[in-house]
Amino acid sequence: MPTTFDSLALANRFQVVLDGEIDLGYWSTVSGLDVSWTLCEYRAGDAGNSRLFYPGATKYSDVQLTRAACADSQTVQRWLSSGSLSLQKWSGTIYLGNTEAQSVMTWTLINVMPLKWAIEKFDANASKVAIETLTLVHEGFLADDRKFDPTVLKPGDIKTDSKAAGFLA
Repeated sequence: MPTTFDSLALANRFQVVLDGEIDLGYWSTVSGLDVSWTLCEYRAGDAGNSRLFYPGATKYSDVQLTRAACADSQTVQRWLSSGSLSLQKWSGTIYLGNTEAQSVMTWTLINVMPLKWAIEKFDANASKVAIETLTLVHEGFLADDRKFDPTVLKPGDIKTDSKAAGFLA
């Protein structure tokens, strides 16, 4: 099926919701949504000296959210204050929205905790907005503990939920 312009996941806006109820608002940039695997190598030592490769540990980067400070920044502050001394972990969902405020893609982060929050320095002589940054640590966003079954997922099976997390006009 050819990709049309309206089906592309344009990086327009991102909404972050914790445990389905704590809405941290919309963010302009999200980075760190990546995964890599360590490589395990086995050499048989026979005459062919062949190498076999296996996937090792899964590694996820910290997710960094950035936006102009806004009213939703107070929600982030309350969330940070409520869990600053606890070991509570949340599930976190990042929704990618398109130009029509519909959810195009989602990533569900497992066991999310805040790692760092920062706001750019304030300078009365500069005419720019204050930028807020929130860094989240998590245990992953793939269900990589399950074996892949190619009979379960067929082309066209993936659906998006346009009603997710308030992405309706």
